[in-house]
Amino acid sequence: MQGPPPAASGALEQSLPQATPDAIVKNLTDEQVLTLVRAAVKQDRIDLFMQPIVNLPQRKLRFFEMFSRIRIKPQVYLAAERYIEVAIRQDLAPSIDNLLLLRSLQMIRDTGDDSHAYFCNITSLTLNDPKFMGDLVEFIAQNRELAPRLVFELGQRDLASISADALPVLGGLSSLGCRFSMDLVKSISFDYAQLEARRIRFIKVEAGLLLKELKDSGGLRRLKRIKSELDTNGIDMIVEKIESEKQLIELLDLDIDYGQGYLFGKPEPAQLRAGEET
Repeated sequence: MQGPPPAASGALEQSLPQATPDAIVKNLTDEQVLTLVRAAVKQDRIDLFMQPIVNLPQRKLRFFEMFSRIRIKPQVYLAAERYIEVAIRQDLAPSIDNLLLLRSLQMIRDTGDDSHAYFCNITSLTLNDPKFMGDLVEFIAQNRELAPRLVFELGQRDLASISADALPVLGGLSSLGCRFSMDLVKSISFDYAQLEARRIRFIKVEAGLLLKELKDSGGLRRLKRIKSELDTNGIDMIVEKIESEKQLIELLDLDIDYGQGYLFGKPEPAQLRAGEET
């Protein structure tokens, strides 16, 4: 399917109301989102953002997560949660994934920062693209110093339905020194044999999911048992979307390894972060 002519996407951008960025994005229809996504892919307007991940309880910076955001006008961005379903339906997600990964790899290589690792998201569509994943393995093999600084992140649902052909790709990346994380967790009942087969070393769980479990009878005991099982299997827990000190205090009883959320730092354009690091 052909994307809109430049004039069409430009007209849409100019017609957006003069409102706050959040209000502009909130009022977009799926059809408008699709037009903007197509234009962004064609015109390379997918920007890289980074958010810190800290260890707990010390709050020392340990990792960054990379995010893709589509720039629709200056200072106005579409976050992934607004456009990703539209992109998947129109088979645009692999293009966005690929641009994000390539830009992330270039930035990590160019900054020369070997003190932090970087989490990069991959959808199942990209993971099951043999050409791109083959090129990715070859690139990292030629730039082995990048491997320990890369953590590839895949959703719980995607990992459960991964094709047999994609497993050797994970093995190849793992053998080079890359690590893997599972996010978009909806169930905290984990299949540890499956996680081992998929080389998972981190699991990301939203603060809200854990706090809801803590309110249930016996919730603290169940979560402590799960955390102990993760530790036994060499998997660290990252709790994301921690927004307040109150939430953090409740969560620290679980001896969680890392935290992420606005309490520790909001996503910022990667070029700003890169400038700080250098």
